[in-house]
Amino acid sequence: MKVRFFLASKMFFLLLFSFPAYSIEGVYRVVIEKQKEKQSSRWSLLDWMTTKKNIALMDQWLALNTKKTFFEGNFGFQMIDLKRANQANLQSKVTGTSANASLYFKMLGLDYREVWIDNNASEYYGLNLILLGSSLQSTNLRLSYGQRQINFEGVGKVKHGLWGPHLDLYLLSFIGVSGKYQKYTSSELKGNPATELSGEISSVGAFLEFGPIRITGEKRKSLNSFKNGTVLEHRLKDEETVYGLQLFL
Repeated sequence: MKVRFFLASKMFFLLLFSFPAYSIEGVYRVVIEKQKEKQSSRWSLLDWMTTKKNIALMDQWLALNTKKTFFEGNFGFQMIDLKRANQANLQSKVTGTSANASLYFKMLGLDYREVWIDNNASEYYGLNLILLGSSLQSTNLRLSYGQRQINFEGVGKVKHGLWGPHLDLYLLSFIGVSGKYQKYTSSELKGNPATELSGEISSVGAFLEFGPIRITGEKRKSLNSFKNGTVLEHRLKDEETVYGLQLFL
């Protein structure tokens, strides 16, 4: 038995060392490539969870960008509490109301709004484009551009453009948050072309929905600067608390 084992071992070592170096290298490559092939096809729980997450994200993206509503509209009414501070930081408080109407055809929408504050009326009309989302009653991102005509008491009337994004984000099927930002285009005051208005409006809010009815709450801030060339003539800072109802069609 010992003799047979000795002969077998001797033959194994003779065969091993009789192979040239390139044969050993070839065997090494085969082993490494087979390991890589096994690793690429190996199933693991982590891989499954990662794939599932990616599929869920793709499904969510498709849900937000498919089956867009062909036609929809909404009508709303809001109550406004306005706190205004002028350049000297003198504050005044007034109340007001506003009403709006919107009509959308797939991605494009028309918006009209009137605001009445302290016996001063202003109006806004604009064009909206839905960049993300299937309707107004789903998570959506919109880009708007419009014109506003407003009378600033003690300063004058002005008609100017506004543009910016608007986001509605549903946290649950019946509750969500919203955010909006609009930048003014510089415009001259009527009757005083040397003075120009520039500024911005930002707002954050939340809403509750019950079928076609939405209850809204919103905080708005706006900055209005009136300049004659490079000289700042007047500045108004507005803070608004807005509550309202929206009816969707």
